[in-house]
Amino acid sequence: SLLSAGAVELLVERAHNDATTNEVLSAVLAVLFSMASGHEAQEDDPEIEAPRPAPKATDGPLPVADHVRAVRQRLKGLLCIPELRRQCRTHAKSMRYFALILGYTHELEDAEALEGIHDAMSFLEEDGELNVPRAGINALLTMCDTRRRLGKSGKAVMATAGLLKCLETALGTTSCSKPLQGLMASAFTLLTDDDRPKNMEVDMAVVGQRVLEPFLQSDDINLKSNGLSGFAALLAASVKSATLML
Repeated sequence: SLLSAGAVELLVERAHNDATTNEVLSAVLAVLFSMASGHEAQEDDPEIEAPRPAPKATDGPLPVADHVRAVRQRLKGLLCIPELRRQCRTHAKSMRYFALILGYTHELEDAEALEGIHDAMSFLEEDGELNVPRAGINALLTMCDTRRRLGKSGKAVMATAGLLKCLETALGTTSCSKPLQGLMASAFTLLTDDDRPKNMEVDMAVVGQRVLEPFLQSDDINLKSNGLSGFAALLAASVKSATLML
């Protein structure tokens, strides 16, 4: 198989090479994305970034083929995130696939991965042909949804600086409303989970004010709409926390 033949290592080595052109880098990352996600990457296929359904209490982990799981584990150990952030920062297509890969290979506690996803969320596109911020939002949504589906067996999610920065930046986008709604629903569901030790409790009223207040107070109708969408997600996750914000 490609996996046993060392294809992942060869592709990652090419991605890390400073001599690799942007076009080749994006092609390499597209292949790695296909291997990590389990389905084919196509530029014009919106399904590769399709928003996930609203959280349900009965959800369980999504099935993952053994070879896909092996690719994800291998990539997590091989990817040099700071180096790839530097290489992808000015190239939309490369950044898009880089962020999506991180959504499958890393977890919410991985600060460097969150920084890479944040780069995508805050990406300023010159041609407008690719929605790189949407890829960043979907990458973080993948992380959140994967953790949420673990239920009680999953590690409690904390309101880290990296996670809150990503949520704030996501709320500042104006072309990703559907995946943004899914992200806020999953993130707030995780953060308001009360099945955690006392020392790991999250003051969601404070978090909600920090993340949502600037958008709720915005004069920009699109940003205000994002804030209201986030508040609705918080209300659905915890009526008490949302009420304390008022």
